[in-house]
Amino acid sequence: MASKSPPLFARHIKDTEKRLNFLYDLLNNGELLQPDTIVKLRQLAEMLQAKEYDEAHRLQVEIQKEKTNECETWMVSLTRVVGVQTAVFY
Repeated sequence: MASKSPPLFARHIKDTEKRLNFLYDLLNNGELLQPDTIVKLRQLAEMLQAKEYDEAHRLQVEIQKEKTNECETWMVSLTRVVGVQTAVFY
């Protein structure tokens, strides 16, 4: 992702990578995330892979609304990833 982006977005990309790595650490260590949140994150990843961007965006917003306290550190990165995918393919 970083290698294809204009230098103007370097700071956003670095921040997004940092936040995603935090989320990956939580997932890998089995910390803090509720089982239903993990299920929804898996569904979100599957939607992005299937290029179902409208559904991915809907689910991302749902997670953000329902899991505000749980996702405040890493949700910005998911919002950016879903937003970039929507912008690139529409």
